[in-house]
Amino acid sequence: MSLLKLPLMIALLLLVSGCAVQDRPALERPPLTLAAPPTAIIEGTCDDRAVLDNWLQAISFRQEEFLSLMQTTPGKTREEIYADVEAMAALRDLVNTEPVPDCGVEAQQALSEIMSRILVYFQAYVNGEPIDLAQVVNESLPDYTAAQALLDEPLARLNQLYGLPTP
Repeated sequence: MSLLKLPLMIALLLLVSGCAVQDRPALERPPLTLAAPPTAIIEGTCDDRAVLDNWLQAISFRQEEFLSLMQTTPGKTREEIYADVEAMAALRDLVNTEPVPDCGVEAQQALSEIMSRILVYFQAYVNGEPIDLAQVVNESLPDYTAAQALLDEPLARLNQLYGLPTP
């Protein structure tokens, strides 16, 4: 191989290898739109241990998962948060569609309301508005904690139905 061909071969090799390394193009997502929360289903009484137990298990898990997603989104990109917001909306909807016994109505309504309020900000952020999600999270936590505290009374009632001491 001649010395003149060597630089040409190196340049060609660099050109071909440079073409192989590409950044993935950003996914073009449509603006995020969220439906209004479904209407709550009030069904059963808190005197029925199974009804109360099932509701508390379902609602506790879903609201904790919502809280976790909410707290981990600041610092992520809009693209990463897009899926988180869809998941948060689905959790809010599940909180509303889980049949709620009579003593849990206030807690369910409070959780649904604060989740919906939080989702308004998160949706706006994902759609490009300049919103500080860390500030939204910090300002929302006291209201979220207050809504969570409303689960204490139904939980105490369930413990009583099981004959357990109330915390």
